[in-house]
Amino acid sequence: LYRLCDPAINRYVTVSRQIADWIVGRIGVNRSRVEHICNGVDTELFSPVGARVRPASSESGQLVVFGSVGRLAAVKNHVALIRAAGRLVAEDPGTAARFRVVLVGDGPMRQQLEREVSSLGLGGLVWFAGSRDDVAQLIRGFDVFVLPSLNEGISNTILEAMATGRPVVATRVGGNSELVVDGVTGALVRPDDAAALARVLRGYLDSPGRVAAHGEAARKRALEYFSLDRMTAKYAALYAQSAGSEAGGFV
Repeated sequence: LYRLCDPAINRYVTVSRQIADWIVGRIGVNRSRVEHICNGVDTELFSPVGARVRPASSESGQLVVFGSVGRLAAVKNHVALIRAAGRLVAEDPGTAARFRVVLVGDGPMRQQLEREVSSLGLGGLVWFAGSRDDVAQLIRGFDVFVLPSLNEGISNTILEAMATGRPVVATRVGGNSELVVDGVTGALVRPDDAAALARVLRGYLDSPGRVAAHGEAARKRALEYFSLDRMTAKYAALYAQSAGSEAGGFV
């Protein structure tokens, strides 16, 4: 279908470089006809300043909250986060008093994930917050954002967490590596390496300074590269350029 429609298309716009590479490599589109414009995030709504929601047992701020936002579906791989939490406790039972996990969202995997939590003895450590309309406040209540997906395009939730000034731990899939600078704004791990994910989480658990530094860098990166203003300016420029050309279609 892409090849069939190609003669009527002036420019392709992709939200990630991975998709741009696919269009060039698989469809055979000349690179000069492919524009990469990343999604933007509302950096005023998603900001470090404002009301926040935290698990009841973490109001003192002494606990580190590892949080994730997304549909509870297999591709989001929340089970990896739960198993990483299980590893932290298995390696050092005292760690259970130092962190909590929050999963925001609902979906077909919820019961299976709840069973996993129970089987690992993490019942008091994981909060299934369900579908919510106060995501901005919830992300402010996280200390570290975790997205262990098996596949991603450009994750809006990563952008929202970065804009909120939270370090992001994500799997090295899809467009995640375009957003997260490993060791600067967060960390990237393989999706099949629960041990590596656990090590990264322990690193944040043991280093509040790293949490603060990576969170600050994440906010700065979101403001500089992923704001709504930057995104709309790029689209406006592309529309103006297209309107001035003689080519017909636009996708």
